[in-house]
Amino acid sequence: MMLAYLHAAADKLAAQNSGYCAGRPPADRVRAPAPLRSRDAIARILRGEFVILDFTANRAAHGEIREIAALCVGPGFAPVAEYNVLIEPERGVGGAPAPDDRHALSPRDAMRLLQAFVGHSPLFSEQASRNRKLLERAASRHGLRFDNPMYDSQLAAWSAWPGLPSYNSPELADLLGLKCPPTHRALARAQATLALLGAARQSLERW
Repeated sequence: MMLAYLHAAADKLAAQNSGYCAGRPPADRVRAPAPLRSRDAIARILRGEFVILDFTANRAAHGEIREIAALCVGPGFAPVAEYNVLIEPERGVGGAPAPDDRHALSPRDAMRLLQAFVGHSPLFSEQASRNRKLLERAASRHGLRFDNPMYDSQLAAWSAWPGLPSYNSPELADLLGLKCPPTHRALARAQATLALLGAARQSLERW
């Protein structure tokens, strides 16, 4: 129901902004890997299995990851699994109450479980350039490596609806009529990205 609403709202907005120059993706997004530069390629990726990934990081601790959220989406855009862990936080994450330490994992265990969860699936993430750096830094500390391709969800939105005035998450949510209150929690952002990619997939299938 929500995806159908997003789809209709985005189509209306794109029509209203049909005069907007849409020759390039948003300037603040990372450059898309070559396979992602066509709508057909993006649609194919969204038809298969992929993982949505988001982090909460502690800026005061040099960007150390404090929360990991990953949603595995199967063929046909069916969410099949969720991975959400806190990593040994000493204080609350993003202003939230401090969780019980017994429910937090060590950074090494959290990274190893994430590696098993994502496998070789392609990844989608908001602010993919930032999150790729966070992931590589955290993994390298424990002798791990992630070779998964990572794509920016906002580039997928740009491909689905060229011509919108903004692709930053708060502005895009407002344009789509989606109520997404600001949050510092990774799982909530991953779920919002899931809704966005679902609507983008429906729009791309109609091109």
